Amino acid sequence: MDAIMSKSSLATLATIATVLQFLTGTVFFVCDSSVICNRYIRKKSTGDTSAFPFISGFLSCFMWLKYGVLTEESTLILVNFIGSALFFSYAVVFFIFCVNKRE
Repeated sequence: MDAIMSKSSLATLATIATVLQFLTGTVFFVCDSSVICNRYIRKKSTGDTSAFPFISGFLSCFMWLKYGVLTEESTLILVNFIGSALFFSYAVVFFIFCVNKRE
């Protein structure tokens, strides 16, 4: 019983920590330089920033989501569904405010 409780507690803690990590660039920091999407919206430009982190984050979460669905792991599905949605929204914000649309 203790092993089941500790596995469940660890899964919950890992889920919370991972989702918080996905949100670090947007909501949890007060410093203007670290709030990435808000800076893009405020300046109406992405400057010379690369879209690679947003695209690779989305692809990584999406592939882990597919793996979670195949293995029927609810923790993987939950975390990576949230991650996919967040990284997709970050990429959309990036491309809306991208100066050079071919980046």
